[in-house]
Amino acid sequence: MCLKRICSWNAQAIANVIAVIALVLSFWAFRATLSQSEKSVNIATVNSLLTEWHTEPLYAETEAAILGGNAQVDVARDEYITDFPASQLNRYLSWFETVGLYRAEGVIDFDTVEALLGSRILTAYDSSAIRFFVCLLRTNEGNPTAYEHFQRLAEEVLKQRNEAKSLRSTAAYWATC
Repeated sequence: MCLKRICSWNAQAIANVIAVIALVLSFWAFRATLSQSEKSVNIATVNSLLTEWHTEPLYAETEAAILGGNAQVDVARDEYITDFPASQLNRYLSWFETVGLYRAEGVIDFDTVEALLGSRILTAYDSSAIRFFVCLLRTNEGNPTAYEHFQRLAEEVLKQRNEAKSLRSTAAYWATC
């Protein structure tokens, strides 16, 4: 009789252990599927952003003006001097704001953004004309949060690159020892 209870208990314990293992395995399978789904959304979103960038001449023209020095700020006159109107600059910055918002909301991951768009983000962020334009929007136009997602993303990219640069110089130092 006692033996029957022990066997019954062992069978129940084994069944519970098997059920827990099955639950854990199904959770891992679900996470793997979710991870693949997240990667698909990430890739599709980045592809969409890059397609928009490459098919809309406005972005390349604005970036070329910034890189070519045609987007300058005249600090003495408190104005920016560019080859393009404010509406074009707004549209250009809106693309970066969208990328920053997608990053903030977790739609796209930072590593993908940094690898594919980091240089473009920092080019825009480093432009005195862009900074001046955003400051005008924030102060004179009463929009204190204008392009905040772009700013946060650019600062995150800059921080990552500075840390990587610091690590590279440290690694170079250690390589000489």
